[in-house]
Amino acid sequence: MGATTCILLGLLAAGVLGQATAAQTATGLSASSPIAADDDFAALRRGERVAIRPEPAYIRPSQPTVYLSFDDGPSEWTPQVLDILQEEQVSATFFVLGSQAERRGETIRRIVREGHALGNHTYNHKYDELYSSFDGLWQQVERTGRILAELTGSEPALMRAPGGTHGHFDAFYYYYLERAGYTVYDWNVDSGDSRRRGVPAADILANVKAGKLQHEVHVLMHDSAGHGETVKALPDIIAYYKAKGYRFAAYDSTVRPVQYTLAPSKHQRVYTAAGHRVMLEQLRAYEETRQVAAATESGAVVSGEKAANEAMTELSIERAFAARLQETRKETAAALATVRPLLLHSGEETLRLDAGEYEMLDGRLAVPLRSLTDWLGDAVWWDDKRRLAYAEHDGQTLVFDPGTSRVGTEESGRVQPLAGMQLRQGSLYVPLREVAELFGYEVTGYSPGTEQLEVKLRLLGGPSVAVAAASVRSPGTAELLPSLLLRWSRIPEELAHSSWRSFLAFGGSWSIWSQHARRSANERLL
Repeated sequence: MGATTCILLGLLAAGVLGQATAAQTATGLSASSPIAADDDFAALRRGERVAIRPEPAYIRPSQPTVYLSFDDGPSEWTPQVLDILQEEQVSATFFVLGSQAERRGETIRRIVREGHALGNHTYNHKYDELYSSFDGLWQQVERTGRILAELTGSEPALMRAPGGTHGHFDAFYYYYLERAGYTVYDWNVDSGDSRRRGVPAADILANVKAGKLQHEVHVLMHDSAGHGETVKALPDIIAYYKAKGYRFAAYDSTVRPVQYTLAPSKHQRVYTAAGHRVMLEQLRAYEETRQVAAATESGAVVSGEKAANEAMTELSIERAFAARLQETRKETAAALATVRPLLLHSGEETLRLDAGEYEMLDGRLAVPLRSLTDWLGDAVWWDDKRRLAYAEHDGQTLVFDPGTSRVGTEESGRVQPLAGMQLRQGSLYVPLREVAELFGYEVTGYSPGTEQLEVKLRLLGGPSVAVAAASVRSPGTAELLPSLLLRWSRIPEELAHSSWRSFLAFGGSWSIWSQHARRSANERLL
């Protein structure tokens, strides 16, 4: 371990982490005791909102105020929206999608540069991923937060739920987001610009005018693709409120948010006390990392560590934080694998693997090859002498070699690495996504809930092309295949190498070297 690494770890473990932990304790963000966590869980299960900290000191503006907000951007329309706001000297708030922010980073920076507020609107706006479990929403919120931090230097604490919270959020959603330091904003005036495609500017203006003129008006609009009519309506909307004596402002921590009351959820979710505690630990680690970053950015380090901090480059700090966060994710995923079942869906068929029947290896899902192939209707067996597994699928025989972490096909001779393959307690665990693709399936959905993990598979059209990504002439294959011939077929060494060279030269059939090995396999995979 180098000197710089030691210094960084000392910083993280001592002063900066200590200050972050102190800040968390002062704001009520320290990790809950098991008793407190269970008390909160019971109240949340009853559908009750549970406050994390005392209500902030919101400031009621002296003058009637309009908070314009734009969702789902940025897009090609956002620069025009910014031009109008600049001309009218009006501030607004932009709740952006991470997927769009990645494509239009300069627009994101312009939003911040011109004094507008930036909010998190998840990564892709897909309801089935966001609302099947909180973990699905949280992964997107966290991902978008990282994207915005990279673009602007800070991670926003404002958040808006796609579609609003009504019918989507339950008490747990509010509770977990507040734990992570986010404030959720709904609205009290809907411009109606997304009720259908191409809503005319006149209708958008009429919808805004139909809204109640309260002391604080929160207007929902959109600046995503297809919202050119919103741009047309915007100058008239601003003129309307100015004529009524309103000022304009962007959201900040002093603005009391509009939050809809809890309603019966449109989504079926199951919460457990064990899953609740795991989520609290994940959020605690996340908030701790944010506090560390904020303390480091502001220079809030004690004098004894200041010199050491100056010796580290900004890149080394970012890498340390990223490594810490990645390790936290892996630990959390492994912990969740011990408390929740895994459900695999393909069409109308479902395979359930209870906690302990699958693994989370290095942050990747791994399942028993036997369970997967039986569910898919394929044959699998184990050769204990050669320590090889064989699986037949769609007229092909796949050979899995956990000793070298390779998989190959008898018929084509193609071989490729298969990282994450392990023999554990008599079962061969294989990475789910990669092996599903070998069998001609693709992963089309992933819902990482705290109560159950669900993965959707779809059978691709046409016959499977197993190990299609690996060419028989790919680097390393010439060295690898002779050794596999020796292991799989018990061919003399000199014959294996010379025959493999002939195979490369003339495209011979791989199966002639391995058929008898397959036939001699006599022990089923456990």
